[in-house]
Amino acid sequence: MSPFLSVLAMEVLTALTKNSVEVGDFKPIKYGVNDFVDILQFADDTIILGEPTCDNLWSLKVLLRGCFPFKFLGIWVGEGAYKEKVWQEVIDNIKSRLTKWKGRNISIGGRVTLIGSVLNAIPIFTLSFYKAPSKIIQAIRSLLSNFLWCGNVKSRCIHWVKWENVCKPKGKGGLGIRDVGEMNKSLLLKWKWRILKEDKAIWSRFLLLRYHIPKIKVLASSKDLLNRDDSRWWRDIVLDDFKEDDLGEGFTDWVKCEFKKGNNILFWHSCWLDDQPLCVSFPHLFDRTTNKLCMVSDLLNFNHGDITWNLESIFGVDVLNSSVPTAPSTILSATGTVIGEDFRDLKSILQGIVQDILATDDFHWNLTSNGDFTVSSVSHLVSNA
Repeated sequence: MSPFLSVLAMEVLTALTKNSVEVGDFKPIKYGVNDFVDILQFADDTIILGEPTCDNLWSLKVLLRGCFPFKFLGIWVGEGAYKEKVWQEVIDNIKSRLTKWKGRNISIGGRVTLIGSVLNAIPIFTLSFYKAPSKIIQAIRSLLSNFLWCGNVKSRCIHWVKWENVCKPKGKGGLGIRDVGEMNKSLLLKWKWRILKEDKAIWSRFLLLRYHIPKIKVLASSKDLLNRDDSRWWRDIVLDDFKEDDLGEGFTDWVKCEFKKGNNILFWHSCWLDDQPLCVSFPHLFDRTTNKLCMVSDLLNFNHGDITWNLESIFGVDVLNSSVPTAPSTILSATGTVIGEDFRDLKSILQGIVQDILATDDFHWNLTSNGDFTVSSVSHLVSNA
């Protein structure tokens, strides 16, 4: 009977929301001229979307007679990722599960299995949406390590091996446990991939209106493209990468871009001509460019149907004058030529590129055989690095 009553209540709430929109009391979120969204429902969860105004808050109070924050599909809405409330529940859930087990009576092999299959799965949903603060990551690591070596959350004992070594693959002397910090980064990368591929989804269109060029921003992973009023969630998604770690490569290096229009591809940083970006193929030219974050389409010119490349707009006179290299002849680039020859080589490569203005740029994931993103492909690469 309760599911039926829940459906009835949701139908009433939907009708009330629609009526409030029709009479003008509630202003929904618009993502087009005549398109808007006011209420979303899934299973027994409901979320109402509207403009951030005081009038809308009063209308919501009449409709819901409730308050923020609230939980939607297990994730707190209205609380930032750095609020204690968001993560304290995750920590408490892990502790609650540990207190029910008699860890001292479980073998080391059994504890490893429980950590991998049960404890690591508890925070995974929250980790897939929010970037966890470093102190939360460390707290979870401490709980898992204590359970592994002591069998008890509260007791203290010697941890014979560093946790980072415990998390290494078995082939490298570890126990194959997934590190919660690397897991958090890998899960957040999926948002970057979805932004690149799911541009027709409603949530993706919201991001386009809110942050303008989301595809370019997630590919660049640069603070230079962020604004002061960007949300903390968006900043965490854009800056999430592995390049800062010992791995030395990151999201952009793992995405193969299929050039069509070029308005969603970074000229220097994206892998669109080869398996490596132009900033790697032409490092000396990249050091001397005046725009390190330009799009491919920014450099394209159309003249009576012909395509020309406006490289002059991103280089100074010293580079453009290829007959006078900016570096001594003894200083060679990665391709074994001086700066002037590098510039001519780049122009030669670009001459054979054809643009398809009727198609859209596409993206393929280099770490899988079918070109689709998987969290496990990132985790496997990082753990084996």
